[in-house]
Amino acid sequence: MDWYAETLSELEQKANPSEAEVRAHLIDPVLKSVLGFSVGEIDMESSAGLRPDYVCTRLGSPAADVIVEAKRLRTNLLKRTAQRFSSSPAGQISRYLNDYPRADSGTWGVVTNGSEWIILQRLGDRVPLTAIGEPVEARSLDKVNDLLKPVRERPGPSKGFAASKEADWFAVAAKCGSPAAFVGAIAPTCKISGGG
Repeated sequence: MDWYAETLSELEQKANPSEAEVRAHLIDPVLKSVLGFSVGEIDMESSAGLRPDYVCTRLGSPAADVIVEAKRLRTNLLKRTAQRFSSSPAGQISRYLNDYPRADSGTWGVVTNGSEWIILQRLGDRVPLTAIGEPVEARSLDKVNDLLKPVRERPGPSKGFAASKEADWFAVAAKCGSPAAFVGAIAPTCKISGGG
């Protein structure tokens, strides 16, 4: 068993593991060991309010590379807290990609509870809320590695699956249908043609 699966299993044995535990034991190590960010490239939430838990920016980059929103274990990533979908954790990461000052075209968004992950990339001006698919379960380091491969390789809007400068996540989601297929979009299994 790998460290990720083992740690996740240990956290699941607890009655009610906190978001802080998920962050410290799962997400922090993934940002460093899987995505390769150094401590100096990771800004962590330091105050309450409309601010992501993590903003990861490569040294010298003007825009954020990855924005991460962490949730406590067992949190439903699609469950709304109000009438609007944007009140869900998945909607929250979409809002950050659309509204956070350092987010730009090409910025990735990740929301996770440690065992499930939703990954989006802002391509163009906006990430429509309708573009969010189902969470993908990742309970081992290998699965997390596979899921985060496009984020780690950081294909921008001009390469990989983005078909045209007008392409946005909605176009990718419409063609791919789910986060799993989105991850597969890096491979030839999901081709996006130009023109939208």
